[in-house]
Amino acid sequence: MNSSVFQLNKKTLSKMFKLINEIDGTYIPFIILMAVIKSLQLFMNIYFPLIVIDNLLYNDNNSKLVYLIVVFLVVNAILSVAINFFDSKLKVKSKDISLTINLKLGQRTMNMDYENIEDPEILDLKEKALFPIKNQNIIPRMIVEISNCITSIFSLVAIILMISGIHFGLVLVVITVVLINTMISKKSKKVEMETMNTVIPLNREFSYYMKVITDFTYAKDIRLYSIENIIIDKLKKYQSKSLQAFRKLLLKQGSYKGILGVNLQIQIFVVSFILIYLAYAKKISIGELVVMISATKNLSSTLQGMIASFLNIKIFNRYLEPYFEFYYLNSEKNFQKGIEINEIKTIEFRNITFYYPRSKEKTLDNVSLTLERGKSYSLVGLNGAGKTTLIKILCKLYKPTSGSILINGVDLQFIDYTSYMKQLSCVFQDFKLFSFSIKDNIILNSSYNYRKVKEVIANVGLSDKIQRLKKGLETNIYRIFDKDGIEFSGGEEQKLAIARALYRDSSVMIFDEPTSSLDPIMEYEIYKKLNSTLENNKDKKITIFISHRLSSCKLCDYIYVLDKGRIIQEGTFKELILDKNNMFYKMWEKQAQYYV
Repeated sequence: MNSSVFQLNKKTLSKMFKLINEIDGTYIPFIILMAVIKSLQLFMNIYFPLIVIDNLLYNDNNSKLVYLIVVFLVVNAILSVAINFFDSKLKVKSKDISLTINLKLGQRTMNMDYENIEDPEILDLKEKALFPIKNQNIIPRMIVEISNCITSIFSLVAIILMISGIHFGLVLVVITVVLINTMISKKSKKVEMETMNTVIPLNREFSYYMKVITDFTYAKDIRLYSIENIIIDKLKKYQSKSLQAFRKLLLKQGSYKGILGVNLQIQIFVVSFILIYLAYAKKISIGELVVMISATKNLSSTLQGMIASFLNIKIFNRYLEPYFEFYYLNSEKNFQKGIEINEIKTIEFRNITFYYPRSKEKTLDNVSLTLERGKSYSLVGLNGAGKTTLIKILCKLYKPTSGSILINGVDLQFIDYTSYMKQLSCVFQDFKLFSFSIKDNIILNSSYNYRKVKEVIANVGLSDKIQRLKKGLETNIYRIFDKDGIEFSGGEEQKLAIARALYRDSSVMIFDEPTSSLDPIMEYEIYKKLNSTLENNKDKKITIFISHRLSSCKLCDYIYVLDKGRIIQEGTFKELILDKNNMFYKMWEKQAQYYV
């Protein structure tokens, strides 16, 4: 017999048990106790008929039989109550474990190093990790199979001991047939695995198009361009390919099930023949004959159930390998401890070079610059110049390929992650608002200060809008959970994101294209308002504006111009505007009509 049938990735299974034990240390002991009780009840239910039949045939003391029946019923009732008790407990625990494992995966995903999010290999791994969790419900199924396997092992021990006391050959017959059927089941599982590997890419495609037809953000484009038929056609193609794959699977599995049925009938015939012969030869009693028929049937079903559970665990193990690989990805955010800081006085980028994952082109090329507290800076350049990437490195979303960042003269890698992140307030162009209340979107994990919230809302020009709302600051953003929620315009959302950054009031204020949804005149007004707001605490802050539009430049103390990942110019606005041959002047000249 091929030993690979029983080969199991022990590391993955060990990680699974470790994770279960971390969540609920009583779960595995509960399963073992439940298995012992079930095995005891099974043994009693199989063996008790032997006592009853032999007493009726060979013993005239009926009072003893009545006493034994009463004891049996009482003990069986107690065991049934215990099984139901533990079963209900285990169901609750299983649900809790399954939900907690999903929650832990979510936490790991949120804490994962940001640079992994844009790594194609990591994104591929994430898809492989999430597919069995979302589409096949693998975690609860794995937990059930582990429980079934442990219960079957204890039951098998009890049944084999019972049968062996009468005729061990019966055990050998049952085991032989079950092992043959296991080989056939393995082939069936292999075909199932191959089918699932075929269907996984199709499911990704299906999930995307289902998202398109159920996500209202696509609604306008679908209607304006009348593309509903295109999407439905693509879904029908998926349906056709999937049905074809599953049709082949079911036909093969049907033939395998037929062979399994024939083998089972052969087993029943051989076992029955042996037992009838033993009874005819008076080597076993009538009671033993009845018990052995029941015991061998239970042995066969329990052994097959255990092997089926084991094979399922083996398959689920393979599905969970990418899950645990993704789950245990190293994350600097999780473990970086170091020097705690309460303020940032200086930032020095020293010879920063950066390549995106799997890319051969430099996004940043030997960039060096210094930012000091009490000054505002503007990073300008065309799209793709490296401005945002430089800030993402500052925000520890990426690690530089080479070079270093010094914070207050200390290398950033030696500074405590949590305390450092508290010193940054950022508004990126692709910011996100959450389906929380307006207030919660502004304060996030900061403590609530009503006066301060009102102040930052006024500074970004949203006071009148929010005052007109029935629930005011408690109004939910979007209507996902609340029909009375509000849908802000793109420009209003950007203002709210700016309010969030102002509320945090950190040592470093970063505004990366924060007004891209506003027209140039409104953009300039917002920048003036921001500059005026920040002016009150300017001596305590480093302020950075990033844009390929230049309305913020006149308001900043110093400007760095980037092109193709390098700093090609730097200076004050007055200095840079005098050189009519440089990039800054040309960009300003093209945009000046909007600002003057």
